[in-house]
Amino acid sequence: MWKDSVPAILMAHYPGMEGGTVIAKTSFGDINLGGKLPFVLPKRESDLPQVDWDATQIAYGYYHGYTLLEKEAIEPCLAYGYGLSYTTFELSQPSFVSREEGITACCLLKNTGSLRGDEVVQLYMGFNNSKADRPVKVL
Repeated sequence: MWKDSVPAILMAHYPGMEGGTVIAKTSFGDINLGGKLPFVLPKRESDLPQVDWDATQIAYGYYHGYTLLEKEAIEPCLAYGYGLSYTTFELSQPSFVSREEGITACCLLKNTGSLRGDEVVQLYMGFNNSKADRPVKVL
C-alpha cells in the first residue's frame, strides 16, 4: 500500500488562511503538529457499509466507524485516534478511583523527545461479558 512507502501523511482538510504557512513549517519539522484521527480509515472500500447514494435519508446502525470494523474483526488502514508526532511521549500506568458519581482516571504524561509538543491521551473502556450487545471498546 502506498502509505507504507512514506514517513508521514498530513491531512490538513481546511486549514484556514495561515494553513499554507503551518503546513510548510510542519513539513520541514520547524514546529510539531499534533492531532488524532476523529474517524477510521478502512483499508478497502469493501470494508465500508453499503450506502445508497440516491437515498434522501440514511440511518446509521448501532455499529459504525471503528466499532463496526472491530466487531467484524477488520483491520483498518489507520485506526480511530491514530496520529504521529515529531517528538515522543511517555505515559505512566493509569490509576482509577471509583466513586458513586463515576470513575476518575489519572496518569502522568511526559514529553521524552527533543521538541515541544502536545498529546491527546485517549481512554477506552469496554464491558466484558455484558448481556447487552456493546462495542468491544468505546472512547
